[in-house]
Amino acid sequence: MPHVNFNFTPRSDSTHHECSATRSGDWIVYRCPQCSDYQRWHNWRTGKIKTKGLKANIQHWGLYDMKDYKETPENLN
Repeated sequence: MPHVNFNFTPRSDSTHHECSATRSGDWIVYRCPQCSDYQRWHNWRTGKIKTKGLKANIQHWGLYDMKDYKETPENLN
């Protein structure tokens, strides 16, 4: 099974928060249960990443298991 994660290299000078992940189409969305404004969007097809609510002193990390992965139909004709 494919796994999607974003790098986590612990730093001793920061707080670490584990994010939960859900899938929305081609996007995997990581949300922090402790930081209401933190979100990291990762497009597993293109590799594009969008992040909002970053905080310099908090290191976020997460893992998404694509066990429920299903290919989205490209052409239904």
